[in-house]
Amino acid sequence: AEENRHLHAELVKLVVERIASLPVTTILPSFYLLDSIAKNAGGVYLQSIGGHIKNLFTETFERSPAQIRNKMLQMLRTWDQIFGRRVLEELRADVKMIEERIPPPPLPDSMRTIHVNPNFKGGAANAG
Repeated sequence: AEENRHLHAELVKLVVERIASLPVTTILPSFYLLDSIAKNAGGVYLQSIGGHIKNLFTETFERSPAQIRNKMLQMLRTWDQIFGRRVLEELRADVKMIEERIPPPPLPDSMRTIHVNPNFKGGAANAG
């Protein structure tokens, strides 16, 4: 991101579009990418991300199950020194309204099941 500051608007737009189009079970890595760009590259990226962050966060939060919402709230708590106070106050107010009126949807089946490798032979207990 730092090497391509001249492409900041296009890069942010791509990440934002990706987050908006992904199933909720896979959004966190892309959100963490946006978070990392904001924190590490700053500058013009903050302006570009700041223009999208409120709508992107609230729309994603609204459609996310509790497990994802909790991770998003953890990330939001790290933004006090990144985004402007006004943006964060509005974002927190929107999140509070969403939490009050829209319960988190249930976890998708793909997040409820655990895959156990049938070839696993007991790991450390059988090592040796």
